[in-house]
Amino acid sequence: MFARSIKSSVPRAVRNFAHRVDVVLKEDVPKLGFRGDVVAVKAGYARNFLYPEKKAVYATKLNLAAYKVEKTSTLEEGIDAEQERIREQIVKRLSTVTLKFKRHCTTPKPNTKSPVTAQNIVDKLESQLGIKVGIARVILPDPIKLVGNHNVKIRVDDFVDVEFEAAQQAAVAVEGQVAAAPINPDAPVNVSSQTVLQQFATDRYKSNSTQAEAKVAAVVVPEVDSSKRRLATLKVLVERR
Repeated sequence: MFARSIKSSVPRAVRNFAHRVDVVLKEDVPKLGFRGDVVAVKAGYARNFLYPEKKAVYATKLNLAAYKVEKTSTLEEGIDAEQERIREQIVKRLSTVTLKFKRHCTTPKPNTKSPVTAQNIVDKLESQLGIKVGIARVILPDPIKLVGNHNVKIRVDDFVDVEFEAAQQAAVAVEGQVAAAPINPDAPVNVSSQTVLQQFATDRYKSNSTQAEAKVAAVVVPEVDSSKRRLATLKVLVERR
């Protein structure tokens, strides 16, 4: 006598699905997924291969939450590394540049009739080299008024945006005393406004400095760790016309 075969009343597709479990991949697994992916696999495959080889963990709420933090951190590190690489390229590019300006001198002395300003440097970078730099990134406390060679620092980090935003708040605080800086349409993304120096170096600000300084003191400008400030040294040559 042949043994009677017993057919399951559960459809095959449902039976196969019932034997699958969700796992979080701890590393890339060929033909299955990438690190951090949540995938459904056969229970036996997970039990006999993925778990013993430490390639995956059960997709519990705890594991999902823990790995989400880990994955986010890894992605941020990757983005930071890429941004750092780009910044290094910018630093190297700007450090090889020499901008030349010609100025009239009214006397035999090296004093120029008209100075070289931060805006002049920004305009020259774009017209001569096609490099667009927001004027807020040019560190030039005073315009250049002497012929000869000069080194000008250019900020290439992102913290200049934070500092500029604080300066804008200061401009609001001294409302009526400080002229708001015009928008620079050629500035890079996130640095779309003019320099902090232009905001506070206006004649209106200087003429009302006593009142303005008292109000500006109430605005806290965030301190940026100097180690996070990335600078490129730009060479500027001013010659007699």
